[in-house]
Amino acid sequence: MPGRKPVRGDLLLKGLQREERAGLITFDHAVKLRSPLTSDIDRIREGLHGMRPLSFGETSLIDASYTALILAESKSERPLVVIFSDGLDTLSLLPANEVMESAKQTHAVVYAVSTGQLPVEFLRDLSRCTGGSLLKVEASENLGGIFARILEEFRQRYLIWYIPHGVSSSGWHSVKVRVKQHNYTIMHRMGYMQKPDNAH
Repeated sequence: MPGRKPVRGDLLLKGLQREERAGLITFDHAVKLRSPLTSDIDRIREGLHGMRPLSFGETSLIDASYTALILAESKSERPLVVIFSDGLDTLSLLPANEVMESAKQTHAVVYAVSTGQLPVEFLRDLSRCTGGSLLKVEASENLGGIFARILEEFRQRYLIWYIPHGVSSSGWHSVKVRVKQHNYTIMHRMGYMQKPDNAH
């Protein structure tokens, strides 16, 4: 999901495996679905090459992030959302807190790649909530390594199942993960949203 600056999107696409699917959403004053989820990487590449980066204008980062979460949830596997933006939002209709609540109810893991020195609280909170991370780059030449790191981290994740006892059957439940060794960095979702037993 590119924002105002040009994206070296091919660097991320080259790391995808044949059976993996990807989609493309862009945003300026409007959010545009350039491609639905597809294994046809050439289609995604065409969408990237057809973009024209903006040097000014309005941006709808928060609305675009919500759209990406909805698109990601349409796949059966655990989805990855990569947001590329300078962090500026001037035109979104959705408030950030509502998008955060939606993120808590998805299985998506969000990684945000930010350029520049603008405040990035929304990107930081969204990525942290979903078990991803916010990565900052100073120059586009560094994007290849950043995208490779994102794919490597995502593919090395473990999925842990557990059945909680003695907690409410609905609402938000915070989760903390600890390991005995202190030389590890743990990245995990901040919790999970449990729907009432009678919810449909």
